[in-house]
Formats: sequence, C-alpha cells, structure tokens
Amino acid sequence: MRESDELSDGNIENSMHLPLGSIIRNVRQGKLDEYKDKKIVTYCNSGYRGNIAAEELSKLGFKVFNLEGGFQGWMKSRK
Repeated sequence: MRESDELSDGNIENSMHLPLGSIIRNVRQGKLDEYKDKKIVTYCNSGYRGNIAAEELSKLGFKVFNLEGGFQGWMKSRK
C-alpha cells in the first residue's frame, strides 16, 4: 500500500509492493485470486491505507490482516 516514493525508506523482506489503488483495481478484476488461499498481511507507512486494503480484500474472501502501525511501527519494533 506504500507509494513508490515511500520505498526509499526500505521495505519488509519478501513483501510485494502494490499501491492501494492497484490492489483495489486488481482484486476487483480477479487478478489476485491466486492469493485467496494464502494469509496476506497488508501494510502501508502508518497503517491507514493498509487497513483500507485489508477491508477490501476481506470483503472478497481473502484471509487478510493489517500490520498495525504500518511500516513505521514495524521499524520501531525492530529497535
């Protein structure tokens, strides 16, 4: 859910980068159906957009969780 310019701060290893608009568009078009049987964790910079993405994915049957506090919270927890 993080935008491209936010990636300069780093990312979580093995994560897939999809901005919020792309997720919503792709999931509605069925382009992410291959992930329906997997557990998905969404995250953005602070948690807001990640929560929106998690709600949209959940409505369509995905097993999804939002990383509370987003990337910034994750970084703080690693210190």
